[in-house]
Amino acid sequence: METWQLQAVDKLHPILAVDALSVRASWRRLEPRQGEYRWQYLDNCWRRCRQKGCKFVLRLMAGPHSPRWSRKEVIWSRGRRIPAPWDATHAHSIHRAIVAIAERYGNQIHAMHVPGFGASAETHEPKNSADMRVASAYLERVFMVAANFGSLRTIVNIGSVRSPWVKRVLERLPTNVTMQHNSLKASTKPDAEHHRTVADWPGRRGFQYVCPSGNFARFGGSLETAKQLAVDAGAKYLETYRGDCPR
Repeated sequence: METWQLQAVDKLHPILAVDALSVRASWRRLEPRQGEYRWQYLDNCWRRCRQKGCKFVLRLMAGPHSPRWSRKEVIWSRGRRIPAPWDATHAHSIHRAIVAIAERYGNQIHAMHVPGFGASAETHEPKNSADMRVASAYLERVFMVAANFGSLRTIVNIGSVRSPWVKRVLERLPTNVTMQHNSLKASTKPDAEHHRTVADWPGRRGFQYVCPSGNFARFGGSLETAKQLAVDAGAKYLETYRGDCPR
């Protein structure tokens, strides 16, 4: 099972003894003006991966990290404004950004997370929405990433699986994409719905720890216990905070 070191949004940290660096990049900083890309941060990450001999994994942070010019319609979700998932201007803009990333880095990117609608890449927002336009918009993003990076290199981050729109997405997802959830901890119940969804996925699967294991109150036990849950679920990789990476 591979270890992928998580990188804070737009921050450069030392790369440890890991198989991959999982980079979080803010879209509004990458493309502050339409069509004007600032590649320095991603170029630096890519160069450092090459020097360390590890893989380059990318998470483009959209939602509230989206540039203002990219949206025409916003909605409220969990107490904040986010671009409306069905906003055609926003969809077209993020598609162009994904294409630009693929053209610049191509096969140098080992895998890419599907951009979410909220503050993370997960399917947490819009929470509990029954608007099937959200499902259609998310599936469109899945196919955008898959068309540019390949299905096996496309990672779908499942957060809440109870929202009607997420259930619709799960019914229609191509089974050759990679599935993960980002809340693995020592106290995760193997039969918890979100965990079972990933463990039962017929394709490639992985996990991200919910937080560093040093936060015992939230992590709920030892790192080895959490890692064994991933092994039992057939994970191919673990996204790990720096403090929990091999030295």
